[in-house]
Amino acid sequence: MGLLHFLESGALASHIKYVTADLRDRRDFICQKLREMDFEFVEPHGGYFVWVKGKGRRTGRFGESMTIHQ
Repeated sequence: MGLLHFLESGALASHIKYVTADLRDRRDFICQKLREMDFEFVEPHGGYFVWVKGKGRRTGRFGESMTIHQ
């Protein structure tokens, strides 16, 4: 499939919808895990990156909980 066909066929719009939904699900999962572990963070609205304040905690448990989701 050439780029022009990809753009004209509406496949790009479909792909953007898919990627947007997937990133939203991932963001929501990460934010939920952060809430469960009582981290302070700023939940992004219109972005994907989450800025976390660690409060001097060991973050290994958080990392382990994230690998379970894969």
